[in-house]
Amino acid sequence: MRNTTLGLIAILSLVLGACGGGGETVADDGEVTIVMTESQFDPSEIHLAPGTTVTFVLRNDGEKDHEFMAGREVHIEDGIPHGFESDFFDTVENLEIDPPDALETSMEGMDMDEESMSDTTMSDMGSDTTMGDMEGEDEMEEDMGVMVVREPDQTARITFTVTEASVGEWEYGCFEDDGAHWDDGMKGIIVVEET
Repeated sequence: MRNTTLGLIAILSLVLGACGGGGETVADDGEVTIVMTESQFDPSEIHLAPGTTVTFVLRNDGEKDHEFMAGREVHIEDGIPHGFESDFFDTVENLEIDPPDALETSMEGMDMDEESMSDTTMSDMGSDTTMGDMEGEDEMEEDMGVMVVREPDQTARITFTVTEASVGEWEYGCFEDDGAHWDDGMKGIIVVEET
């Protein structure tokens, strides 16, 4: 009976959240599907809570390549938005990206071939490891952060555990075509709040 009641509460929360414009909450299995198309993400708002393990299932249903980055304070260079000054994924633990080749970085200095990268998750490198902490990445752009890129009809999964450091409001967006996708409105909000 208790499990049935909890299940009904979870379903009711999802329905009320969707009807009230409060954004998407995490399903019982921990997944949130984020559909990328030209000039938008669906959903455009996601609510998370510290201590939960979440999987963003990124699906590109558009006709162009799209990327997913999350953070705060858009980094502008020569009038073009390039990403975020603060990376949301620096605040999470147990970060895993599947498939690994979806992770787009400036990793010219790293001594890793595609085969070794395919068996490596961010958690294999230590739970507190961020893209900026990896050794040998002399060419890594400071503002790069975690960027997952998918071509049309491709999917990727970003799995992570939300922490207390994640609390607050974050943006996510696509900066493809020299920031044109961002400028056209391809963005959303992640709200992390205590429950």
